[in-house]
Amino acid sequence: MSFPRLLAQIAFTGSRILGRAFMEAGRQAVRNVRAGQVEGAAAAASARGGASAPSNSLTVTHRMALDEARMILNMQGDVSLPPRGQGIPDEVKRELVERYERLFVINAPPAPKGKQGGGQGSFYIQSKIVRARERIEAEWALQAPPPQAS
Repeated sequence: MSFPRLLAQIAFTGSRILGRAFMEAGRQAVRNVRAGQVEGAAAAASARGGASAPSNSLTVTHRMALDEARMILNMQGDVSLPPRGQGIPDEVKRELVERYERLFVINAPPAPKGKQGGGQGSFYIQSKIVRARERIEAEWALQAPPPQAS
């Protein structure tokens, strides 16, 4: 067996071994990420005390977290949810509607040619604004006082 042929076989075998090792490392990384996402979600839920199960189901249903909805409508710091059963103050509701309407109009998609109206926004941004309002209102519905039995 000649030296160049032996060298070529060693290089070929070594590259196959390295290729398989990198493939397995990639697969393991994907498995670790998937496991971490599940564990991370469970850890986050337990860190919140587990009391936010209804809120978590709203996040899944509306495909938007409450914090994201607040950011979209610019209601981060000035709107806090009262304790359960107390209801939402009217001025907070009014503020939500005002911000929603303003952002909805500003982000209207351009009007078709020959038509009046429209803005510089897009339908996607408008839909995010609508979903944000729906998400906040759904959270407030959870906070509403229970009906009194008479």
